[in-house]
Amino acid sequence: MPGAIIERTVTILDGQSLSEEITIEDAVLVSIQPDSAWNTAAISFQARTTDNALGDIKFEGSELTANAIAAEEYVTFTPGKFAGVQFLKVRSGTSAAAVNQTGDSVITLILRGIN
Repeated sequence: MPGAIIERTVTILDGQSLSEEITIEDAVLVSIQPDSAWNTAAISFQARTTDNALGDIKFEGSELTANAIAAEEYVTFTPGKFAGVQFLKVRSGTSAAAVNQTGDSVITLILRGIN
């Protein structure tokens, strides 16, 4: 449904910095909220379309990053920055400095439907 709010979750496992890949076609990411187990770190993303390899999301040449996000903080994004993303992974840290989590951490993704 166009404009509908959709909640999905991804998990970054203990000792890891990258979540599993999820499909978000027909929606755009508008906000995220890590759970109480989250270790404070930047959050960045990898994405791909159907036929391509994963790549870091960049906006106007710079990595799209939310800096120093603490547990349970609610972070919003301009939806256009995620336009066209079909498959998404969430990273703890940045591509240059990934941060392994010290316990399984669930991140809630809030999406807005576009179709």
